[in-house]
Amino acid sequence: MKVPESTNVGGYQETGNMLFGYLTKEAEKYFQKEEKEKSKIKSLKDWKKRKEYLLLLVQKMVGSFPEKPPLNPVITGKLKRDGYIIEKIIFETRPLFYVTGNLYLPEKINSSLPAILVPCGHSQNGKAYSSYQKISIGLVKQGYIVLIYDPLGQGERLQYFNPNKPNYGFWGTREHSYEGNQCYLTGANLAQYMIWDSIRAIDYLYSRPEVDKEKIGCIGQSGGGTNTAYLCAMEERIKVAIPCCYITERGIYLKTGNPHDAEQNFSGAIRYGLNYDDFLSLFAPKPLLIGACKWDFFPIEGTRIAYKRANQIYSLYNASRNISLIETIFMHSLNKKLRESAYEWFNLHFKGEKKKVSEPELLIEEDKDLQCTKTGQINSDFPKVNTVFSFNRDFSKKIIPKFSEIKSKEDILSYKKKIKEKLEKVFLFKERRKRTFDPRCIDQKKENGYTFEKWFFYSEEEIIVPLLVIKPENSKKDSVYLFIGREKEKIIQEKNKEVKKLLNENNIIVSLDYRGIGEAKSRLINPAPYESAWGTVEVISEDFIMLESPLITLQTFDVVRAISFLKEELKIKEVNLYGKDKGALLALFSACFSNVSSLYLENMLLSFQDLVESKKYKASTDIIIPGILTQFDLPDIIAYFSPLKIYLKNIRGGDGEKVSKEKAKKRYILPLKVYEILRKKENIFIE
Repeated sequence: MKVPESTNVGGYQETGNMLFGYLTKEAEKYFQKEEKEKSKIKSLKDWKKRKEYLLLLVQKMVGSFPEKPPLNPVITGKLKRDGYIIEKIIFETRPLFYVTGNLYLPEKINSSLPAILVPCGHSQNGKAYSSYQKISIGLVKQGYIVLIYDPLGQGERLQYFNPNKPNYGFWGTREHSYEGNQCYLTGANLAQYMIWDSIRAIDYLYSRPEVDKEKIGCIGQSGGGTNTAYLCAMEERIKVAIPCCYITERGIYLKTGNPHDAEQNFSGAIRYGLNYDDFLSLFAPKPLLIGACKWDFFPIEGTRIAYKRANQIYSLYNASRNISLIETIFMHSLNKKLRESAYEWFNLHFKGEKKKVSEPELLIEEDKDLQCTKTGQINSDFPKVNTVFSFNRDFSKKIIPKFSEIKSKEDILSYKKKIKEKLEKVFLFKERRKRTFDPRCIDQKKENGYTFEKWFFYSEEEIIVPLLVIKPENSKKDSVYLFIGREKEKIIQEKNKEVKKLLNENNIIVSLDYRGIGEAKSRLINPAPYESAWGTVEVISEDFIMLESPLITLQTFDVVRAISFLKEELKIKEVNLYGKDKGALLALFSACFSNVSSLYLENMLLSFQDLVESKKYKASTDIIIPGILTQFDLPDIIAYFSPLKIYLKNIRGGDGEKVSKEKAKKRYILPLKVYEILRKKENIFIE
């Protein structure tokens, strides 16, 4: 069916900045609350109360660390250079979870020496990246022992390595967010793995007799700056820290439209007031140097705010001399000026030396010469390894919520009560800024026996939902099929056959653009394509995760409001939902909060559990709800709204492939049982 062109809602309401504007406005509430709370800190007593809150918050967001297994370190080779030695090391931070690193040692060691940990930033070759080699060599020439290692997804630690296909087309930042999405679903965060690698790296330094255990420092740039900042809060053994090219202020960074990786986006970070400066403040009063580049994509204005806030905490300890900010005129980099400042800072606080250091020309190694493995990849050298995917998959099976066995209708009622409470907790609809619908019909055309109407209404303050309404000449005034897909016109065209059949039966057809798609689409907030990696949808989804209001929950609210609009304003009695792809999830979730007559779901994800169990999954950040598997899964939702009529077609596994009817029924044991108890088996159909 061809949908005629119609008036664009843009002539009535600006929509390009609607979603991003909503995001920044919601975030601003929490930024103001955070600022107000911090302004009340006037004494160490005030700070210690805030500190206790922050430590508990960080631990909750990062998650519990595992027990410490043996490191089982192996030195696979050595390089002798002018005045120093490089040892190639492999050790385990978790069982069969290998880390590749280089240990730089001064050639002559007469007594124990200070040691510096260098977590790398986002470089494809990890520890072999030029500036990371230079900081390591520069430090060892200053008389320090230096341990630098490959982060997850970089250097020799590609988590998705395949000998026949080295990776799935991504590494580093892309890999971090890819595996990070699966961690979100279990209520975990990828940061836990990265922080733990650093903690265990310090354990390794402690095991070396050459190391002065009372003098451990840490410096990292970019993603390594993230890791260093986290360690400031979570690793007491670090005595001097230098996070570089990461520290800024969350409200300022949010407005840049730039992305972060999953390990940098804690669920609820904005809501609960966890900002960059908090990690620095938790390090007080120990020596801390913030390294920054004025031309960085981490805004220098935010860096200065973070420094000012942290300095206020340091001043409570009478330790302002222990915190400093160095600004260099460079783009994002661990440049020579930052490296020289780092040498001077470590020398001041570990050796008591206060003098300028000029970095000489340094010999940089070839990547292959620094490799710790034979093949260049852990997953190729070792026949059996664990990965973030395998750990998170196994963890997911331990957190599945336990519901009482359902044997009767009374059990079903008890079950539904529990699920309802969990739904309210996850979706937080009570927080939405409802307003009157104030609907407008902005276009009306009659073609081929149908009336096409364009409507929009207000879902929340400043959020409109455009609707397409198609009415046959002799339409049933009380029956509507609401189609939910990627865009309101496209879903009608894609489901042309079904739409025509329903219209011929005199049903009214409605489709909508929930926030973020179609006429409710956001403007581009950065140069990347709209729905690509690092693009507008992904960045906004990440930011909403930090608000603890995942984008899909807000889009579900739009669908729920559309159902209410149809019933209250257009006086429709019977609403049936037809969802495809992501729209199937929205239809499913919306049915939990609305009185609908039936559900038709096509290409719906089998379960979030299946997403976690698929190493090569197909799903984007805009459907991710952190911690959802600790509350319920999709089969639990289907059981919740029983005995509603539900038709499931072409159910998709986590890998995006159609699952067999047998697999679907196995995953949907609970809802099938509930429908059977209610004697409504015919109301649930799986194709």
